[in-house]
Parts: sequence; C-alpha cells; structure tokens
Amino acid sequence: MKSADIPDNEQQRLKALQETGLLDSPPEERFDRLSRIAQTALNVPIALISLVDECRQWFKSKQGLSVSETPREFAFCAYSILNDKVFEVNDTKEDSRFSDNPLVIDDPKIRFYAGCPIQSIDGFRIGTLCVIDTRPRVLSVAERSILQDIASAVQDEIKLTEKLKATKKNEQRLQSILEGTNVGTWEWNVQTGETVFNERWANIVGYTLAELEPISIDTWMSLAHPDDLEKSNELLQQHFRGETDFYDFNARMRHKDGHWVWVHDRGRLVSTTESGEPLLIAGTHEDITKQKQAEREIKSQREFLEKIFNSNVVAFFVLDEAGKFTYANAEAVNVLGLEPQESPDKTNATFDDPRWQITKIDGSFFPPEELPFPVVRRTGQSISDVQHAIHWPSGEWKALSVNGAPLVVGAETHYVFAVRDITQQVKSEQALKASEAQFRSLVNNIPGVTYRCLHDEHWTMLYMSDKIDPLSGYPATDFIQNTVRSYDSVIHPDDKERLEREVSKAIENNQEWLLEYRILHRDGGIRWAQEKGRAIKNEEGDVDYFDGFILNITQQKQNQDELQTQLAAFKALNQIASLSPENPLQRITQGLNLACAYLDLELGIVSRINEQAQEYEIIAYNAPEEADLTTGQTFPLKDTYCQIVMSEGETVAIENMATSKYRQHPCYEAFGLESYIGLAINVNGHPFGTLNFSSAHPRGEPFKETEKQFLGLLARWVSSSLEFKHKNEALENSESRLRGLFELSPIGIALNDYETGKFVDLNNALLAPTGYTREEFISLSYWDVTPREYEEEEIKQLEVLADTGRYGPFEKEYIRKDGSRYPVLLNGMVVYDDNGRKLIWSIIEDISERKRNEEIKNAFVSTVSHELRTPITSITGALDLLLGGTFGELPTQATEMIEVAKKNSVRMNLLINDILDLEKLLAGRMQMHFENLLVAPLLEAIIDRNTPYSRRYQVNLELYPIDPSLCIYVDAQRFEQVLANLISNAVKFSPKGETVKIFAEETGEYVRISVKDNGEGIPEEFQPRVFEKFAQANSSNTRATGGTGLGLSISKEIVDRLGGNIDFITDSTGTDFYIMLPKPTCALEVDE
Repeated sequence: MKSADIPDNEQQRLKALQETGLLDSPPEERFDRLSRIAQTALNVPIALISLVDECRQWFKSKQGLSVSETPREFAFCAYSILNDKVFEVNDTKEDSRFSDNPLVIDDPKIRFYAGCPIQSIDGFRIGTLCVIDTRPRVLSVAERSILQDIASAVQDEIKLTEKLKATKKNEQRLQSILEGTNVGTWEWNVQTGETVFNERWANIVGYTLAELEPISIDTWMSLAHPDDLEKSNELLQQHFRGETDFYDFNARMRHKDGHWVWVHDRGRLVSTTESGEPLLIAGTHEDITKQKQAEREIKSQREFLEKIFNSNVVAFFVLDEAGKFTYANAEAVNVLGLEPQESPDKTNATFDDPRWQITKIDGSFFPPEELPFPVVRRTGQSISDVQHAIHWPSGEWKALSVNGAPLVVGAETHYVFAVRDITQQVKSEQALKASEAQFRSLVNNIPGVTYRCLHDEHWTMLYMSDKIDPLSGYPATDFIQNTVRSYDSVIHPDDKERLEREVSKAIENNQEWLLEYRILHRDGGIRWAQEKGRAIKNEEGDVDYFDGFILNITQQKQNQDELQTQLAAFKALNQIASLSPENPLQRITQGLNLACAYLDLELGIVSRINEQAQEYEIIAYNAPEEADLTTGQTFPLKDTYCQIVMSEGETVAIENMATSKYRQHPCYEAFGLESYIGLAINVNGHPFGTLNFSSAHPRGEPFKETEKQFLGLLARWVSSSLEFKHKNEALENSESRLRGLFELSPIGIALNDYETGKFVDLNNALLAPTGYTREEFISLSYWDVTPREYEEEEIKQLEVLADTGRYGPFEKEYIRKDGSRYPVLLNGMVVYDDNGRKLIWSIIEDISERKRNEEIKNAFVSTVSHELRTPITSITGALDLLLGGTFGELPTQATEMIEVAKKNSVRMNLLINDILDLEKLLAGRMQMHFENLLVAPLLEAIIDRNTPYSRRYQVNLELYPIDPSLCIYVDAQRFEQVLANLISNAVKFSPKGETVKIFAEETGEYVRISVKDNGEGIPEEFQPRVFEKFAQANSSNTRATGGTGLGLSISKEIVDRLGGNIDFITDSTGTDFYIMLPKPTCALEVDE
C-alpha cells in the first residue's frame, strides 16, 4: 500500500479546513440530503462527504457506512485532494496503490472509488464528495458530471457556511466598534416624526431610554439648545435638497443634571417617498464635550505657545532661503554653544557654520542633504522629531530633536525650527539599553527549566530548556513531542492525581499554579521539582497550551530535612542548657541522658584521660541499668575507642564497627560496641578527656553532619560545666583565703549598703579605734560616725562614686563611741552581691599617727626656717661688704670663693623663703588681696621683669596677642609669683636661641594662661610627681639649672587659693604649663 503525497500547501489547507468549523460538528440535513442524492443518482452503496485533516479523513455526511472517520494513510480521498479533477479507481485490486489497503481487504471491501475535490471559500481543497462500490465499475461521462454537480452543491453549502460565519463575525465586529467608539445612533421618519434612539444616545444626556419614553423628534427638540435649532434645520434642508452629502452639525443639549453637553450629529437620507419627499434619515450622535473643551484648550495653548516662542525654554530660530539665521532666541544661542554676544542672527551665520559639526546621535556621519534645513527647503514640507547631535569646538556635544516647517512671509519663504535638547533622554536610553542587555543575559542564565506543553495526558512538550537534564537525567530532546518519553512518565506516580487536580482547579479559576512534586531521575533516585505555570487560552476560552517554569528544589528539600534534624538537636541542646547548674556532675549526667535520646545511642560517657598513666576514668555517664559502670571506674586507654579519638585528634564517627577498619580494636573484641561517636574535650584550655556515645547495635546510616555539630556543641557545654565546677572549687578556696586577709588586715575594711549607708561587714582593724563592739557598730550607718561638717565632702564623693564606680582618697574624721574624733583616709569602690544588691567596699585607714608626725615635721621645718633666716641674712650682708671692698681689695682666689659663698647663701635664703611660703599656704595663713586686672598689661609687666633673667640663658620671651578686654580676678603679687616660676622653669629647660611663648585666651567660663617651652619634655615616669614638694626630674641636673624643687608645689597651692587649677601637656618637643582661672563676672574698661 502506498500513501498519498502531502499537498505543497498543506499548512494553509489545514488552516482553511479549521476555519470552516465543520470538523467534528454534528450532522446537518443539508449535507445529508446531497450525499443521499449522490448515492441514489449514481446507484452506489456508499456516498460520503469527507474532510481530510492532518491525521484522518472525517465524514461530515455518510450514507451506507457506520464509521465516522478512518486514518489518513488509508484514505482514497487523500489522493482526490491532490488536484481539481475527479479521482477514479475502477478496480482497487488491480491498482497497486490500493490492492493491500485495509479498506479493500476488509470492510467495507472497496472495489470502486470516485471522488471529486471540495474547495473552501479561499480555494483550498479541504475534502471530497466520494462514491464507493463493492464491485468494479467505470463512471460514464454523465455520471461524472452528476458527481461534479453534486460536489459543487456541497462546496456551495460550505462556502455559504463560511460566508455566514464571516457575516456574523463582521456584525459582531461592527457592534464592537460602535460600542467601542461609544457613539449613539438615531433614525427619524421625517414624514411621521417617529424616531428611534439607542441607549447610548440617551446616556449622553444623562438618561436611560425608558426615562425618555415616549420618544419622537420632539424629544430631540426639547433637549436641544434653542439657539441651535435654526441652524440645525437649515443644514437639514440643504441635505434634503441634495446640496450636501451629509447632515453634519454640532449642537448643545441639556444634560439631566442641568448643564449643557456638546454633541456631533451626522446623518444621511436613507429613503424618500414616491413623490421624492424625504422619508427616512439615520445617523450617529457623538458626545464631543471633551473635544470642545480641547478646542478651547488648544486656543489657550496657541496663545501660550506664542509666548513660549519668545521665551528661553525651547530653542527657536528662523533661516532664510540662503540658510542664514534671521532670528534666534537665547536658548538657540545656548544650543549652538555660543556666547550671548555671538547670536547667529547678529553675526550673519549660516546653518552650516564650521563652528559646529552635525552627526547622527551615535556619532556617525549625517548626510548634509538629509539635515533638517535642506529637507524642509527642498520639499516644502514640515518635519518632526529629526534627531541628531551637535558637536562644539570645546569637544562637548548635545543631542537635539528638531521640528521645522516653511513660513511664508509675504513673497518670501522662511523656515522656522524648534529645537529641543534631548541629551539627558538619549543618555538615559543608552543606559536603559545597556541595562536591558544585562537583564536579557541574566534571564538566559536563570537556573530553571522553561517549557511550553500541550494540555493532554502526556504533558506533550512543545518547548523545553536544557536545564531539565540535571533534574531528570534526560535531555530536553527526549521530551519534546514525546520523542523518547513523555514528561508525565518521569513524574512520581503518587503525585500525579494531586497535580492533575490542582492544575484543573487553576485552569477553572483562571489562576496560575505553584506545585511541588517528585521526579523519577534516570539514576533511580528522587529529585524534587517546583513548578509555576499557567494556561494560555484562545478567544473561545479553550486551553491552547501551558507555559511554565520548573525549579530543581531537591537541595531545598534536603535542607528542610536537615533543618528538622537541626531543630531536634537545638531542642535537645536547649533542654540540656536549661538544666540546673547547682551540681555540675549531676547536670552533665542529665545532659548525657538527653543526648543519648537524641542520638538514639544507649551509652554516653564523659571521661578523664591520664595520658601519663594511659588510663581512662569515667567522670559521668548515662547507661542502661544492666551496664556494669560506676563513676570513677578506670580502664586501660588502649582498651577503649577513646584511644582512637586521642590519636586522631578529631571527631571519630563509626556507624558499623564490624565493617570498619577498627574491627580488630580491643574494645570491639571486649565489649562488642557496634556504633560509636566521640571527640576530645578541653578544660581551661588543657586536654581533659573525651565525650563519647556508643551502642551495641550498628546504625542504618552514617552519622549526619548535624549530629557531629551537636556533639561539638555538647562538648563545649560539658567543658564549660567542668570549668564551672573547677572554678567553684577554686572560688571557695579563694574566698577562704580572702576572708583570712580581711580579718587579719591592719587597715580597716568595711562593706556598706549603697542606699542606706548601713554597715554590712567590717574587720577588727576598723573596729579597734572606735570603742564600739561589733554588734553596736554594725547597727550604725556611716552618717552616724561622720561629723556633719564633712557632709558636703561626703556628698561630693558619693557623686564621684555614682559617676565612676570609685571614690577617694579623701580625709575626714570618725566619731568614737565616747564622742572623740580621729582622722581617717578613705578609698572605696562599688560592688554587687550575688543578689545584685549595690554595696560600697571601703578601705578606712586610721591616720592619727601620720597626722601627729606631720605636725611635728611642720613645726620643725618652721622653727628651723625662722632660726636660719637671720644668720643667713647676716652672712649674705657680710659677704656683700667683703665683695664691695669695704675691707680693702681681696686676692682673686679669695674673691672667687666669697662669690661662691654668696651664691649659696642667696640660694639658701630662697629655699627658706619657699619653705615659709609653702608653710603659710598649707596653714592657710597667706593673705590674698583679690582685684579685677586686665590680662594684657599684667603679663607685659611680668615679662618685662623676667626678660633680664631669660637673657642670661640666651632665651627669648614672646607674648602672643591678647584680647584687650580679657581680665582675671586674682592677687597680683601671688599671680606674678606663679607666672615667674613657670617662666623661669621654661627658660632654664629651653635650648639657647629658642623662644618661650606666653598665651592668654578665653575658654568657655575660664581664662587659660599658658607658658610653652621647647625643651626635651618631662619624663613619663616623673609626670605624676611634678607638683610634689622637693620633686625634680633629674637631681643630677639641679646644679646646672638651679632650683629647690618647691616652685611648682607652691604654684599649685597659690593657684588653688586663686580658685583655679594648674596642669601641663608635654612631649618630646616641649612642655606647655597652663593655668585655668574663672572668668570674672564683671568687665573692666580698657584705657585707650
């Protein structure tokens, strides 16, 4: 058997067949009547009207045959549609093309066939009218003619069907157009006044048709504006007389709400009476209110544009016939890259001026003849949105959009152009294109499967991306058109019913679907897919195909499973972490119990390893009741799996010892433990032992990474618990030692409640000088033992304590039980007890003996200073007399010796004066005479008096400019004493030729006065002692620089008495001593 060839126009033919709508349609009498006529007229048992589609021939009408279709490969009609002639087979058994055809061999046992092709309205042969006999025969010429005539009748019926279908479609399209344009329609019988409006006509004026009943021409007349009726009638009469093709009029009509709407009525005379009078006119009724508003807006905009033309918002210029500028606004000058004075209409410039170059936007060549001006001049037509770039001599460029048109001015033609700067728009578009290219590249690399498939039981793929390969193990080509297998074949059977149900539901609700299901991978495993898809429907609402996207979520599913395992681990760890910490070993045992339940292993042990003795000791364990284990039990390390852990130095996990490399291990032979997991633990940073779990049963799968991580976290918790146990033991020992020190300390120590001041605890050294018993003293607060005159200082120290957590040292007195007082020195800090209560921990030293010693020392120094002052003065006077020649000229050597004696007597006198000043300051007996003084003249005088001293050291003094109104409130003599001391120190420690700088400035509420030298700076180790008595940085340097070591100590005491403070800043480049004095509340007048 040989199948018929496929027509060259097969695809167009099939499309024409589908468009007839006849395939698979119900039987129709009009076609059955024609097939019966053919059967009777030609005296055959079978007559058919056959339609040939892609895979079959289907019978629209059949006589003498029960089946509705046969495969196309068996079809005689497939030959008939190859040309326009009648196809006749006189004896099928004699024709090699059909002799073995199943329709010949079996029922209906065809021996004769004749078929005449049937064409669609477009001329495509879509089927045949055929007659069949069970015996050989030959058609006569008349019979052939009958067959062709009946086929033509069938063809006419088909064409009629197509025309009716097209007509119906056109009617629907016309109705859609009318509805889409939102236009009203009307018909008017001019002779009777009878009128028909559609619903839209009524809606335009705010009514429904029902509200306007009864409807006549008077309905229109009552709603129309009175001023428009006369013009409307005039235009109607012109149309009736044949002077115009249409009645066309814009009128106003009153809306139901009371306002006027504009309508455009356009109609045409449809018929006339026998006497030629107008009878029926029909037309459209359109709401043009918005159009009228737009016209008003256009008028307004026209006026607005006239103003814009003369503005600088858009570039406007005018060229004459020669291309010379005759007008250019300011923006045009800017676009051309010119200065205002270079305006082209004032410099006889032309459009092709060499100062600018015109190219296409992308920089390529722009043909001169295609530039806006040559085009408009040549064609006389306007142009719009011609885009090009203009390049200035500076290298800058702009993108321009040009609109232009000829402008006739009298007998001359000019050319006006409006130019818009679109540089930013062009740059944005270029950036957008680059972004789009990046986006397309991103889409092409999305890690998922995109597909398009048919809505059938196989999910027949029309397109599928290559990303399906890793998900299923098969290439995409296997699935497309089910070449090797269908996509349905790799979906897990247990998921198919659910998928079909969910997809059907999504189609019904016109929604997308998002589904997760399993894929049977080529390697025999399971992969998880997540699919998002939607049905694409045709105009009739039937599904054409599915589009979608499939992601491989296998790893996500595995992660979810792993997450569940982790959550179980975290739950177990949380339970373990919440165990009571009071008994660490009991807590560890409870933790082992919970861990065994999580790991599903019955034995858990924390061990201590003695590496020197190679011994394994059980510290804590969880085991079945029958296990023969006790805390403290020991084993040789080599007989335990922990020996593997210690040698490997990492987590050891064995799920089946019998199949592992450790099956010969002594522990396996002795205890038969099949599964094991363990790792080493450290305590306080040192190796301690192991944490391990085991079972007499092998595991079905390897230990998971989560279980190993769980073991690591548990090991850290066990280590922390053991460290806590050791620390508690150490803390108890430490507390015992500290209690002993507390009780035996020779200095008083007390613990007070921060809020109440009550004594919580105290030692014997504090109690001894008070005269109280412990019970009596404990009942007191520190206010009970503190004289009230110290209250201000106490409050100050408490504020310091609140800010810094510490206070002191400071001195005050305590009141004994008998009312007497004794001096104490206090230091303290804030602490908290176990319950979070705030306490003050104080060291209280009885300084009675120290005070007595200081009084003795001060009395001694004062006595010695006064007793030495008179003889030193006498010695100095006598030496002056000798050096002055009162007793004659002395030998040179004697003079030198006397000068040395005088220098030392002067130095001794200075030392005595410093000691006496310091003694007065400390005793509070130095008198101060405060007054407001201007800083500038005060410092100038002090510097003048110290300049001779600085010159001896070849060092300059420089006073920096000072605000003339700056003043201070001081004792002038004592202030000069301080500043002279600072200047003399700066001079002594500055290299020769350097300058000591003196500054004064206002800083907030203070006046800052500083003296800065350029010496080597103060050594770091000496800085804390700078203001101590007799302190010098380098005593070996005393002879070179002089000084008693009391100057800075005296200066500090004086500055304190002046209400200020003194401090310094030092480094290797020099030292800056500065005084901070409060600013006076009143200002002084400056003497001009």
